[in-house]
Amino acid sequence: MKNKLLSICIPTYNRAHYLDESLSSLGSQFNGSPDLLKKVEIVISDNASPDNTAEVVAEHQKKYSNIKYFRNDKNLGADKNYINSVLRATGEYGWIMGDDDFVVNGGINFVVDFLKNNKVLMLTFGSKTYKDKSDAQEKNISIKKEKIYFSNSHDDFFQKGYCVGVLCTMIFNRDIWINTDRTAYKEAWSYYEIALKMLAQSKQTSAHLDFPLVITREDCNWVKNGAELFSFLGWKQLLAQLPNYGYEKKFINSELKIFPNRLFIILLRAKGHDLNCSLQNYKLIFFEFKKYPARLFLATLLYLAPNSIIKIIRDFNKKFIKIKI
Repeated sequence: MKNKLLSICIPTYNRAHYLDESLSSLGSQFNGSPDLLKKVEIVISDNASPDNTAEVVAEHQKKYSNIKYFRNDKNLGADKNYINSVLRATGEYGWIMGDDDFVVNGGINFVVDFLKNNKVLMLTFGSKTYKDKSDAQEKNISIKKEKIYFSNSHDDFFQKGYCVGVLCTMIFNRDIWINTDRTAYKEAWSYYEIALKMLAQSKQTSAHLDFPLVITREDCNWVKNGAELFSFLGWKQLLAQLPNYGYEKKFINSELKIFPNRLFIILLRAKGHDLNCSLQNYKLIFFEFKKYPARLFLATLLYLAPNSIIKIIRDFNKKFIKIKI
């Protein structure tokens, strides 16, 4: 029997100030609820942070006995740290969460009640964003049963958008997760690729909650240095792999057709956030889109344009034209 019903797994690196806020918010949901404290653990996997992450966690451990802290000897990279956070957990279910994410008030209690009464492969849900932590303060939630959708078809679940690639929106059976191949995944997408493999390989029912149960920070940090472009290319590569895992090829091909049309806009945003326009990075774009010469030609012209010029045009657009990109 598992020690806990639910493990909230938080991989972190050098963001003690965000983690402090997140742990305060999560911890407040255990106040006055010793039963919830017994059923849920918070597992923090620190990727050798040079800041005061350990001290911040220690302060929260004084208040909440269900917080566990593990520090890697060295930085293993984001993907391995995602995986480590789950392997170090003990719960029947795992929930990977960002170190700056919040769960709406009453959300943890809802999840525990749901998992006690429903044995599922996966529970997924929606999310919304906040700009300031004060925006994340919510009243206790009230969720109607008709907002929960059940399915034992991986294609149905995926095609309806019930399993998207947002880090904190998936809770999964940890035993099945552990027994799913974790040796091959696209960089920065390990948490999602493992979940999609699980979904395709198990006949167990999954559930989707049509409600924003988590609140994620809204900022531009995740697109710095052109990171959005690399995420875009990684998602395209991952999507192309899904028929190998058992997903319907016709649907996947229809989704892949969208990517060439989005390349120009994604590249424009990446250059506006300091993309390194090296030959090596251009090769990544070339090999993904060489079958679309017209779009690749336009993308190449944009790639060769100085980032500083792109930023001037972007700022002018934001101030005067206001075309949303």
